[in-house]
Amino acid sequence: MIHIPKFAFAGFSDAKEKDNDVKFGGLPVGLPIEKWPVCKECEGPMTFLFQMKHHPTRLPLGKEGRVLYLFQCESEEGCSTWDAEDGCNKVLILEQEEWNNNPITELPDEDTLMLPDLAVTAWETKEETGQENWTHFGGTPIWIQSDEEVGENYQFAVQLDNGFRVKATDLSELPIGETSEYEGKKSYQLQVGEDEFVWISELGSNEYYCPFANFGDSGSGYVFINADSKSPSGKFIWQCY
Repeated sequence: MIHIPKFAFAGFSDAKEKDNDVKFGGLPVGLPIEKWPVCKECEGPMTFLFQMKHHPTRLPLGKEGRVLYLFQCESEEGCSTWDAEDGCNKVLILEQEEWNNNPITELPDEDTLMLPDLAVTAWETKEETGQENWTHFGGTPIWIQSDEEVGENYQFAVQLDNGFRVKATDLSELPIGETSEYEGKKSYQLQVGEDEFVWISELGSNEYYCPFANFGDSGSGYVFINADSKSPSGKFIWQCY
């Protein structure tokens, strides 16, 4: 079985009903600021991708109360974020006593890129059918290149696309800047943080394509978990075309 998250822009009416145990982009919740990871290559703070609490089927972390945080460097230095061992991405798994419910209110550095703040409003659980659900929890990875392993004790847990389908019923709620149109479809400049923007584009039925993390050329990211009872750990890689 695979578990597919459904997204809405956090903080707006489409996200009133949401799964409070998971969030994508924006700023992490509950992470002690001293645990914010730093890239080994450029030495800058990494960008937060997502967090999720232990779930027995969607994201089993080996123990109730654990939380997984995923980061990768999104600087313009071109750091080796695709590699699990180069220190340019980080999977943190914290025990319940190591995190709290306090939100982080600002980035650790003004040059750290923030990704669009997204909420998960629902989950679709279904059998793997061979159809390509590029963002999913559980099941098996959809490899772009050859199959990869990151260690015998690590099990595949999550696959992330480089962008998501996001619900937005009323664009007037969002911090939209410029608008453009190409072949009858409109794109909108969405403000992210104080100074950054991304372009979201129409997909139909109040849904928009929202770009997310940099996984190279139309790439996909893969999270692997070692849910050890005493010392859990995770590794992250990505592939692209």
